[in-house]
Amino acid sequence: MKRSSFNISTLALVYLYLLSTHVIAADIQIQEAIWTSTNATLSLKGVAPDTTRVTIKNSFTKTLIGRIRSKADGTWELTRTGLTKSPCKVTATAKRKKDSATVLNGCGSSGEPNNNDQYVTLAINDLGMHCADLDYQIFSILPPYNVLHSQVIKKGNKYQNPKIMNLDKVDVYYKAAPSILHTTEGPVETITTTSKNIPSVVYKSNFWEQTAPNKVLGGQAYNPFYHGLVDIENAPPQDKGLPAPNVERLYLGDGTLTAHQQDMPGLNNEPQKFAGYVQDFPFFTQYPFGYIASELNRHTAEGIPILPVTDNSWENPYPLMKVLSVKKGEDPNDPNNELSSVRTTLPVASEADCQSCHANQEICDEAGSTVSFTCNGIASDFVDLEDFEPLTDTTGVPGASDLERVLNTSKINILLLHDAKHATNLNNQRPVVCATCHYSPALDLAQIGPSNDAGKEQLDHNSMSSVMHKHHAETGEFPEMPPPIDEFGNKRSIIEAREVLQETCYACHPGKRAQCMRGAMTKSGTVCQDCHGNMAQIGDDFTNGDGKRVPWAHEPGCQSCHTGDATDNLANSSNVIKADDGIRLLQAYRKGDVRAEPIMAINRRFAETMDSDNKNHLYRLSKGHGGVMCEGCHGSTHAIWPNPLALSNDNQNAIDLQGHAGTLIECDTCHNEGSLGLTLKGPHGMHPVNNQTWTKDHKELAEHNGGACKTCHGKNGEGTVLSKAAQNRVGLCKDEKGTLCSREDQRPTIPKGAKVSCTMCHGNYINE
Repeated sequence: MKRSSFNISTLALVYLYLLSTHVIAADIQIQEAIWTSTNATLSLKGVAPDTTRVTIKNSFTKTLIGRIRSKADGTWELTRTGLTKSPCKVTATAKRKKDSATVLNGCGSSGEPNNNDQYVTLAINDLGMHCADLDYQIFSILPPYNVLHSQVIKKGNKYQNPKIMNLDKVDVYYKAAPSILHTTEGPVETITTTSKNIPSVVYKSNFWEQTAPNKVLGGQAYNPFYHGLVDIENAPPQDKGLPAPNVERLYLGDGTLTAHQQDMPGLNNEPQKFAGYVQDFPFFTQYPFGYIASELNRHTAEGIPILPVTDNSWENPYPLMKVLSVKKGEDPNDPNNELSSVRTTLPVASEADCQSCHANQEICDEAGSTVSFTCNGIASDFVDLEDFEPLTDTTGVPGASDLERVLNTSKINILLLHDAKHATNLNNQRPVVCATCHYSPALDLAQIGPSNDAGKEQLDHNSMSSVMHKHHAETGEFPEMPPPIDEFGNKRSIIEAREVLQETCYACHPGKRAQCMRGAMTKSGTVCQDCHGNMAQIGDDFTNGDGKRVPWAHEPGCQSCHTGDATDNLANSSNVIKADDGIRLLQAYRKGDVRAEPIMAINRRFAETMDSDNKNHLYRLSKGHGGVMCEGCHGSTHAIWPNPLALSNDNQNAIDLQGHAGTLIECDTCHNEGSLGLTLKGPHGMHPVNNQTWTKDHKELAEHNGGACKTCHGKNGEGTVLSKAAQNRVGLCKDEKGTLCSREDQRPTIPKGAKVSCTMCHGNYINE
């Protein structure tokens, strides 16, 4: 046999070819590490010795980020989505060799985790929207008065659960944060630091306008609501809010009524301290419907006098505030003292107005801001009173702008109508605060109840909610909202719902521009009437008879529609309107219920707090997993996360905390990465989310807790709305049986919104 031969020149060419295509790397090296926050993506590139397996971990938490095999030329690349935040620094290991790199765009040039990796600050507005008049010369429904609640949590680890820090440990502050307002003129950066009128720049309100020595228009008007127990005779200066009574001390302490006042940050944007702290909150405890919301453990800033007008004169109902925490007594102006922070909206609107019915179109056309309104003057047309002569133009009407004069014209028409119909003299007693005669629990900050003290006449008249809703319902001028699904199975159209909403709730409440009812439920088509009932039902309150609803206290809750999980709920009970998923309800009360009484869930997986007296607490006064306030994870009432508008300021809160919009679902928001094992003790009985340990090792736990798996993943493990992926997730396959798994792809991506089922990753054993 003839021996094969290679000449030297051929060997040289082969060597040169290999040399040109293969990176000779003696050690592992990370050449690029970049974090892209917009889509929460980590991108890594590097080289490794020969073709080998590269393991990437978070340098600080030691948790696994991913594994990949380097290519034939020694290079490797890894892209990870679904992380909640930048790991700051990463370590690559191959053949017992290591290299570390700072992640660009994640945590700054130092590569060190900031304090936010050990603390998290939750902060939220309580209602999803507060209202305030801009002009207080004629009558006022609500003053500038807004509320923030906050909890500061020290993160948990393998040895210690997360801990809510009390008043002795931390101080919490707020300051204005800039945001982009998308206007007809394009994107505009705005900020709302003050409620003062800025000469030659912006007019915001006359609430603080001087009317008498040491008195201002707004402060003087609202003095009666403090029952003489808190002195506000000396007018608050501009940017200082009305007092917020300490009802915890009044009803659970020594009986003394004290109050705190909150300021706007001012043009210098000085951090303002949360002046209140609530351990146990008494909620109208002197009445049968009241209760004590215990162990709330939250910092409160009540009475922030913000208005929906930015410092550069734009209308913005959703200004941002930065809420930051520092150790007790430390300077909030020093960035090094900041434990953590979050941006949140402090929503406020001035659309609690009446010109749509109480002014004619000619009046509305006088102001460019209201030119698009349909102002039909119908409230004047159907009234046949000899002494009633409404205004038909703005001549002589006070107001700092055309818009204010239009609004004040409609207000004067209301007072003239009230005087003619009820023989009052309100138009000559301006300014008037409606709640002086018509009791409003929302303005009863000391929880005294209806009273005739301090010049009020509340015991002699029905509540503000009753006279407004019941009276307007009786006019027959407002259309009925169709139910979500009618008796024939026809679904209400989104267009029809919006049209009726504009002609009913949004005719008086903030909605014409602000759209105060928003968020996840609004995206699904839910409207005000689906939760609260129609105007007649809302107006039929306690002042029309005992045992009826109390405004501000008797409200539907999450449990009224979220009546249970995938295996136990009220969707198939009588007289309910259920969603297509067969789990949730589309209306918070039963069909045919003339009082629109909220449904109470039997399965309390998603229910609000119930105390030992079997009283259901309001959502805004409820707490859940680890004592965290429900609104801290889900968003404010009327604005449950996420807002369907991706650029909405509402979404910024959750994005700051977990890297994406929506309910706080990422466990490492409050727990250090890798500190959770196999457990079903998460919020609402959840397992750890986006957790590789759970993905890899949950089989044994699932075999003994199949019923628990079904509550979210379905009776047959088919996946339900309760198991939808909140973000793109990277799975971890153990074999090739799952619909997403293959021999080539053992780390498939589960897309955002997918209903996670058993068969995605393996065979279905849930019923075995």
